[in-house]
Amino acid sequence: NLTKLFHLIIFVGIQGAIFGPTLLDMQDIYKTKIKYIILVIIVNAVGSVIGAFSSGLLLDKCPKWRYFILFGCTCLLGLCTAILPHMIYIWAFFMVSIVCSFACGALDTGGNVLCLDTWKDASGPYLHSIHFSFAVKYLCCIFSFLGDKNPLRVTIILEDDN
Repeated sequence: NLTKLFHLIIFVGIQGAIFGPTLLDMQDIYKTKIKYIILVIIVNAVGSVIGAFSSGLLLDKCPKWRYFILFGCTCLLGLCTAILPHMIYIWAFFMVSIVCSFACGALDTGGNVLCLDTWKDASGPYLHSIHFSFAVKYLCCIFSFLGDKNPLRVTIILEDDN
């Protein structure tokens, strides 16, 4: 169960952290300016916060339904991840992104709740290892996109895009 939880946290995080390195590609796909496409990060932050708070309340009020709620969020995240690359309109991309980040925020909170519920008072090391997996997911995301692109290109485009 612990390795499944770690893999879930890592893959959810990679899905959530992938937007930063791909902003320039999304700018080309949607044929828009970077100042408009960067709003997806704000939309994701709002969806993640709403997902975290609402799942925290829901998981607290319905302890018997925790696994079903987390399963539903995982299915929702998978569905959104599958249809996100096929969005041809930027408004649809934003709508699917907010639903996807809602599911990510719910799973982040749900993973912590699940860890605390499973190991009770001895959950300290397990909870720390979950947060270590947060660091691993961002590191994996950064290294996966450093290959052929210059990371300084974003700052150059942002300065020229006045």
